[in-house]
Amino acid sequence: MLRLYASTASTVDDRSQSIGYFSCGQAIGAILGPVFQLAFSLLKFPGYQIYGLFNLNIYTAPAYCAILADIIGIIVLYTLFKEDYAGIVEKSIDDSCEKDNYKSMEVPKYDIVAVYVCLLTRFAHTFFLANIETIGSAFSMHMFAFSHTKAVKYMAGSQTAVSILTFFVYLVFTLNNLKSINLRCICISSVKVMILFYLLTYSYPFYSGQIKIRDASINISHGCPADKFTWCKDLSLINVYLYYAVYVSIIGFAFPTLNIVLITLYSTVLGPRRQGTLQGIFQISGGTARMLGPFVLGNLYDSHGPKMTWKLEFIVLGITAVIWILFYHRMC
Repeated sequence: MLRLYASTASTVDDRSQSIGYFSCGQAIGAILGPVFQLAFSLLKFPGYQIYGLFNLNIYTAPAYCAILADIIGIIVLYTLFKEDYAGIVEKSIDDSCEKDNYKSMEVPKYDIVAVYVCLLTRFAHTFFLANIETIGSAFSMHMFAFSHTKAVKYMAGSQTAVSILTFFVYLVFTLNNLKSINLRCICISSVKVMILFYLLTYSYPFYSGQIKIRDASINISHGCPADKFTWCKDLSLINVYLYYAVYVSIIGFAFPTLNIVLITLYSTVLGPRRQGTLQGIFQISGGTARMLGPFVLGNLYDSHGPKMTWKLEFIVLGITAVIWILFYHRMC
């Protein structure tokens, strides 16, 4: 709903700025979230009891913090928010003298193919994030032999770096009226960059290093449990610095750029009309990816390992890139 309001409460000329303001708020939360998570990791487990009712530890503290942030958000929404719209052509005209001029004000039908391409891109965009969120910690534990605590710290640290880059990307859109930028070119370029993430972090068989196999009998407590996953012995070790450098740089730049540009492009494709239903469908497309992603990718990871999940993501993003190339001329 907030994204819908940011789209319909702005005109074409300032829409990227409007969505930039909205996205900056998200980015600030994304920055502070991992920072808090990193700080909460110091609490350990089982942590501390508060008045004998609550346990404050590495696992519960983030939830308490999120509840407090939600309460503050509700208060701000009810006390400061004022609903107003701009750039919407309404169909109802009361003055009969203006009815003869109404046809010149009518908004032409939107391109349904362009809408479908935007919906597919939104699905692929969110599916990409679902993979990172679902298997990120498990992947680092299996690939780099991290302990659970170390995996949480690395993920929190990398997410903090990603969030900082994301904030600056959104800040650029917020402080600059980028009317002259080619939204189509940026969208397809961002999709290609996300494909690059999987090409650079794939466990290729020609890599010389081998991952550590967990074996309690010889006191190796961290690594990939070959007794649980048959694919452990087929993995080649990825350079940990390469993985996190690619992770931070690509997700920190490509992901937020595609997010804000795709929303702006989709709103532009729909035109200056009420967009509630179609923006809802746009959200459903992303929500479907979030719903299917953890289930599909999680089970695929358990049964076939990260190689297969990487291939699936490559296929989804590859199809999206091909469709963009085919219908590029209609995305305006």
